Amino acid sequence: SPEDPVARYQMASAMEEVAYRNRPPLLEDASIRGPTRTPIRDSMLTLEERDAIEADFRWYRYSKCALPCLIWCLLLAVAVFCLTAWQQVGGLKRLSAEPVGNVRGINRVVNRREGVPRIWVSTEETESDHEAGLPKHLRNVRIACVFIATFAVVMVFLTLFLKPRPKIRSALNFFWIIFFLAAAVLAAISFAWGIDRVDDSTQCPFNNIRSVFTRQNNLDPTYEKCRDRSAWHIVLIIMSGCVCLGCLASIVLLGMYTASGDWRLNRTGWREQERDMETEKAKQSDPEHLALRNIRNVRITLLTIVLLFTLFSTIIMTVFLVILHEDRDLLRPQESYPAWNGQTSVRGVDLNEHQGWPDRNTRMRYATATIAILAILLNLIPFTHRLIAYFFGFLYFVASVLGFVTFGLDIHELHEADDLGCVPNVECRNSEFVATTILEFLLALSLIFYVFYEICLKCCIKSKHSGRELTLLEKSRFQNNLDSLRPVRCEVTGRVMPAKEYVYRWRFIAGTQEAANYVPPYPQPEPVVAVPPPMPIVEPVVPVGPAFVDPGFAPVAVDPAFGAPAFAPAF
Repeated sequence: SPEDPVARYQMASAMEEVAYRNRPPLLEDASIRGPTRTPIRDSMLTLEERDAIEADFRWYRYSKCALPCLIWCLLLAVAVFCLTAWQQVGGLKRLSAEPVGNVRGINRVVNRREGVPRIWVSTEETESDHEAGLPKHLRNVRIACVFIATFAVVMVFLTLFLKPRPKIRSALNFFWIIFFLAAAVLAAISFAWGIDRVDDSTQCPFNNIRSVFTRQNNLDPTYEKCRDRSAWHIVLIIMSGCVCLGCLASIVLLGMYTASGDWRLNRTGWREQERDMETEKAKQSDPEHLALRNIRNVRITLLTIVLLFTLFSTIIMTVFLVILHEDRDLLRPQESYPAWNGQTSVRGVDLNEHQGWPDRNTRMRYATATIAILAILLNLIPFTHRLIAYFFGFLYFVASVLGFVTFGLDIHELHEADDLGCVPNVECRNSEFVATTILEFLLALSLIFYVFYEICLKCCIKSKHSGRELTLLEKSRFQNNLDSLRPVRCEVTGRVMPAKEYVYRWRFIAGTQEAANYVPPYPQPEPVVAVPPPMPIVEPVVPVGPAFVDPGFAPVAVDPAFGAPAFAPAF
């Protein structure tokens, strides 16, 4: 409490922030709009304009975590939407797949079939060293290259935006160079190996020739020709080369610009910048006629372009890698096809099972992903009204609830599919459907976390100076460094006042004659005086009798007047 002298002394030990005329206190840009935090230019040139914006309760201000969270949710929603379109049964206009077990045992029922989340792969394909005509080891090398390169690019950008201290930043950047080197080696191997096997990429129907499966199921070979996939493979090879070049360029530029100290973003506030400059590597000053400006901006832009090129190449490489290797020898239900003699024949197993999700799961997943995508894209428009932010939060909550419900239905269908038996000499796989379920759960969890953190939690966390609603991570920094009503002490007069009053008015008149007639526009905070607390009174130890011995003292003699030992400190 303020009456407690010890507590008052501790409060005064951390004195009010000293406000300097040439280095005024930091103030938050209260004119930001939307999750992108787009500021309104020249909107707070006067103290009255700032007061009007800060006092408007309708103005909703998103935190810095809002945009990364929304981008993450948008990527998950797009991935879920694309996987749903890939794994649906039927066309876009008409979905036709019942849940597992609804038509089990009913054969040759028109327009009624089961959507079962699994695929059939023959054991010959599983045990083979090749997939889609290419070695599986080559596929694994490409997958590792994609993951390592993507991880390195993301970590470099994350290190840049988190703004760690100079020594930590340099160590992290050189550590990420190791990942770029590994990705470049794998991309080079993929490029060279792919050129050697450029014409081997093919896709053959599972019963185009006689095999163990066709004999056991009394199926006649279709004698279809294998389809050439070399064009897709050539694009994949080119992307491997682009990834290799991007990683090598990233290694060179990242190493050079980290050593020179150019690959960084300045921290907010002159105090933090000066603290970093004390540990930054000192640059050799150029002669006056060779002094150039904006070198760091050019180098940051150049390395950003190279990193984005590497990331774009890995994305394209991933797309063609999936297309090429998923177009493999799969066992499909009975379907018609053009036979070798020009007539239409039937191939496949006579089953009602179709590989994909039931209609109910597909529609609900489409609804979840569509609501999330449209809401996030519209939310990126820089609206400022609080009710609009609450409306988008409600849409995210609805999408999250739909996502959790669909996740439960998907889990049920996966369990039902596991209970079904497989055809002999066939392996049933559901890995791609499990991936869809995991991404859907992450989407629902991310949306509900965003609503709770960005909207609900703000009602409980407020700044102690201005009462501004804050998120958990920004509370400490905002209260101490950005709140416009936090108390600051003038370096010239020692007067304590709100930070925005000093920035807009007092720093221009401090120490002049005008300061004598100055009328403060706000109630002035009471300065805390650092008065040391009174020392506690310690009662002296008085000997009572001969048997009394203080542990801190030692008897040295016997006083004959009192008949008791005299005591002295035992040093």
